Amino acid sequence: MLQKIIKSTVLLALIFIVKAGAQSSPSPITIDPTIRIIQPITIEKVPDKDLHFGKFAAYVSTEGTIVLSPAGERTPSEGIELLGGSTVGAAQFIVRGLEASPFSLDLPLSTTVVNQTYGTDEMTVTNFTTDLSGFTIGTGGTTTFNVGATLNKGVNDRRGTYIGSFSLTVNYE
Repeated sequence: MLQKIIKSTVLLALIFIVKAGAQSSPSPITIDPTIRIIQPITIEKVPDKDLHFGKFAAYVSTEGTIVLSPAGERTPSEGIELLGGSTVGAAQFIVRGLEASPFSLDLPLSTTVVNQTYGTDEMTVTNFTTDLSGFTIGTGGTTTFNVGATLNKGVNDRRGTYIGSFSLTVNYE
């Protein structure tokens, strides 16, 4: 019986060794990588084309909004009186990159503007919108677009000049 077990074990070991030795060596494979480097995508603000809501009048106790369209048109809510004699306009940006390339644009959800006279008064700017109809880099590798938003005046926001900033992000798709 012991002899049968030894013979079976030796036979299995020989089969395993023969099978292991019979494996074929791997065939080499050729890969031809292709790489294309393109112009990086950038965004810049057009000089002197900031987001300007202009002058308006409202009582300190009045809440309200001013919607500034990407075309630079203001629409006030009740209790806000728009005044002339100041710069009004949407912000303008230029995207540069590879012509005819699709891209994505991330607009902010909101930002805060701070009263430069009192320092503690803040208003929020929300609902950023753009006049882009398609997110593709145009002829010559540039696309220009405007951004509008909504200014939200809260109760107790006093007179003065309010200043803030916001960021946009562009990426190739």
